[in-house]
Amino acid sequence: MGKNFKKLLIGAILIILFVGPIKFANAAVSSNSLTNLVNASRSQEGLSPLSNNAKLADAALKKAQDMFDNQYFSHNSPEGKTPWDFFKVSDYDYVYAGENLAIGYTDSNELHDAWMNSPTHRENIMNPNYREIGIAFLSGEYNGENTTIVVQTFGSMSAIQPASQLKTVSASEINKESGAVNSFEILNDGTSFTPTKIFQNDSVDFKVAIKGDAKDVYIMVGDQKIDLKNILLLADGSVKNLSKTVKIENAGKLNVALTVTDHNNEQEVKDLGILEVNSVVVANAGTNRSITAATFNNIIDHLSLYLSGTFFLILMIALYFLFVRQRYGKFI
Repeated sequence: MGKNFKKLLIGAILIILFVGPIKFANAAVSSNSLTNLVNASRSQEGLSPLSNNAKLADAALKKAQDMFDNQYFSHNSPEGKTPWDFFKVSDYDYVYAGENLAIGYTDSNELHDAWMNSPTHRENIMNPNYREIGIAFLSGEYNGENTTIVVQTFGSMSAIQPASQLKTVSASEINKESGAVNSFEILNDGTSFTPTKIFQNDSVDFKVAIKGDAKDVYIMVGDQKIDLKNILLLADGSVKNLSKTVKIENAGKLNVALTVTDHNNEQEVKDLGILEVNSVVVANAGTNRSITAATFNNIIDHLSLYLSGTFFLILMIALYFLFVRQRYGKFI
């Protein structure tokens, strides 16, 4: 028993010393491992490797922190900050620049594979114009859950190239939890509905602002579907502003949800809030007429009874007077 126990103990120690570290090295997301994976993929296509740049890494870290601080996961912040604002703050004077985002990943290989399987992310990784890379990964609380955000920035600087050749490339974010790669962004500022309290069959104005690629857009109000995909009122660059006014048929407190689908059939559903629809109480003239007719029919049906009762009463009065007259010879 003693020798067998020692052998098991030695085996366990060897597993911890050799297998364990290798496993955790693969599992952890690190800037060096991601950079090596990027350069390996670029090398297979005959592209030059990217070198780590401290300013790009600083821009990536600032972006990750800003997303946690302001609780968003997008290339543009709710305040309107773009990726390039963080490049400028970090004093990276770019000619070409790009950004990849990811959330919920803890394994470098898995994350790199997910980016490479997304056309827009792969385009950034394999862009021949880039010369440098910066990566930051930061853990924190997002939407009430602990998670990790990874920001991957790309760029190249040149004092010789004219400003007219400046190019920015922004890839979409990727979320491990849903596996979705969104090539669009729903803009909160331009997405709403008014009013929020109405009577049944009143109209509501729905507005949706989307940036990027979206082929199908609709809003569900309870079980009533409002299709917006063919209604494009105006466009500002890549931002699509859609609007529609619709009468709401159902009553009650109705949930309003926006659904957007892109050309890759990736879908996002966004809860817009509650629409309170009150029922309208209208006096029904037809009902009043029905009540009047029923009353009249009731009188007709009992008319003979009324007449019989009246005749009997008159007869009894007449007999009373005859009896009095015969007995007393006068009326009293």
